[in-house]
Amino acid sequence: MSAPSARVVTLATRKVFERFSSQGVPPPAGLKIGSIVRATAVEVKKMYPFEDIRVERLVGPAPILNVADQHITSLESDPFEMRKSVALELIGASKRSESIHAFEDGTIKPVDQIIEEQAVRKEREERLTCQENWYPHLKQTAIRKKALSDMLEELKYLKAAETITLEDKEFGKRNAVKRYEKVLKEQEQAREVAKAELYGKR
Repeated sequence: MSAPSARVVTLATRKVFERFSSQGVPPPAGLKIGSIVRATAVEVKKMYPFEDIRVERLVGPAPILNVADQHITSLESDPFEMRKSVALELIGASKRSESIHAFEDGTIKPVDQIIEEQAVRKEREERLTCQENWYPHLKQTAIRKKALSDMLEELKYLKAAETITLEDKEFGKRNAVKRYEKVLKEQEQAREVAKAELYGKR
């Protein structure tokens, strides 16, 4: 199946969340919105030749067709994602499919992109551990992991807070990330000093 046009998916996303808002209900994770997603699928299929649009569970890969209790919720697998989303599987005529997350601001991300971003972050942490192991006397790994834990705890709080606007959540996330990056920069500089001292003694 060819990738859906940005216009089609943006429209689908907007309609989901417009209907969600028009019901005048707050967005707790337990809200039942299956009928909203089904209505959206009908309208999108008028514009793009999908055979179906299935709603996926965020906690597993199995899609659920015409489910009545699918949740709009935060993307639990990505602590950096503050926006609420609907996980959709777009089914093409050839039975090929593409899984996406449709976010509350009208943007989308293919699931493959989300997985790649998470892999990049994991690889970075592993690379930092290797670099830190060259200078065990600096004890940087424990310090970095504490800073990482603090950042993730703050992101978790922001993500779960229903009384904070998305704009404020994003602002809080940027500040949390900046604090963590500051620690990484300071540690990088300390390793450079240690390296210079090490080679200077030879």
